[in-house]
Amino acid sequence: MSDSDSDSSSDICGLRMSNDVDGEDRKKVRRAMCQLYVYLKFGSLVKARVVRVPECVMKEIRARWHD
Repeated sequence: MSDSDSDSSSDICGLRMSNDVDGEDRKKVRRAMCQLYVYLKFGSLVKARVVRVPECVMKEIRARWHD
């Protein structure tokens, strides 16, 4: 086993996702990623708000938007 195997969890909005998250948490993460995809595809903060992208994701989007 290598260190990279043990550190394969995703880091979403600064929160480390562990391997033992239950199905409901996985659905929430998947939904958030889907919402981010919608934002990136359509490029609209309004549409991102409509699908309720988490605030931490919105801050990241705004930071990149103004660069």
